[in-house]
Amino acid sequence: MNQKKLRQYAFEILQFAGIQLNGSHPWDIQIYNQEFYPRVLKYGSLGLGESYMDQWWDCQQLDQFFERVIKADIESKIKSNTGMLIKLFLLKMINLQTKHHSL
Repeated sequence: MNQKKLRQYAFEILQFAGIQLNGSHPWDIQIYNQEFYPRVLKYGSLGLGESYMDQWWDCQQLDQFFERVIKADIESKIKSNTGMLIKLFLLKMINLQTKHHSL
């Protein structure tokens, strides 16, 4: 699955909370490493936290980011969106460990 598709999935998910990728609001996240997308989409909140610790992304106001994520109840919205569920299921089933990623 290519980075463009993964970025689009992340965009769609965060849109539920009014969060933009590389947006200008203090609650928008700034992505510094493109490996953020497969990691977070595959591992969920664990991938989000680990990628933050690895400095793959940042946010001016983390409290506002998480408040929006929690209030939007993104997990239940994903579960009720069959198309998104299928995309995330397929992502988890695909081996992202290619020769390119191992270098």
